[in-house]
Amino acid sequence: MKVRKKTGVFLVLLFLLALVPAVTVNAGFRRVKVKENGAYRYYYRYYTSKTRYLKGSRTTDNAAAYKRWVFKNIKKNGKTYTYCFDENGYMQVGWKRLTTKACKGAWYWYYFDNSGRMLKSRTKNGHYLQSNGRMLTNDWHNGIYYGEDGSAVSGYRQDVKNGFRKTKKGVKYRQADGTYAQKKWVCIKDSLGKYNWYYFYSSGYMAKNTWVGSRHVDKNGRLDSLKKI
Repeated sequence: MKVRKKTGVFLVLLFLLALVPAVTVNAGFRRVKVKENGAYRYYYRYYTSKTRYLKGSRTTDNAAAYKRWVFKNIKKNGKTYTYCFDENGYMQVGWKRLTTKACKGAWYWYYFDNSGRMLKSRTKNGHYLQSNGRMLTNDWHNGIYYGEDGSAVSGYRQDVKNGFRKTKKGVKYRQADGTYAQKKWVCIKDSLGKYNWYYFYSSGYMAKNTWVGSRHVDKNGRLDSLKKI
């Protein structure tokens, strides 16, 4: 009788232990190379029979569908790295212009190395990648100015404050390199965040309420797109 009880208890324990590996042993991030295109895919397996991929999503904004990628922090060898996955679960590499839920519709450039790790707080191909991985544009870092396309712009001086300069003769525009705009059109953002085009003569003074070739500027020097010759 005792032997039967021990045997029954043993079988119950054996059955319960058999369930544990199915839930925990196979759980975790795994990397698989897809034969078709050579890309890598990470997945998280809950059970031996089920595989759940990390995936981005497809969303709709003003009836226009676009991809939304997903970022995932994965700890490897004691360090945490950020990876990116598209809507099919494929890990991304190289330069990528992305939007995520956290970006709230804005798009940013990121760089992922060949192992899929997002580069942060470093320079890549002349572009500076911030601590959040986003490429820096129209701003300074360590005394270097990075322009609209993220490239370093030579000649810019951080100690120079660019902007309009009023004199008795008219208005000039001081550029970030310390020089004044001359004989060219310049697109300048106003205090409301709106961009306007202005023309400056060879003397450096702004054109106002006149024609510059086939284009007209108003009394404030702004290009009037409605007036054309």
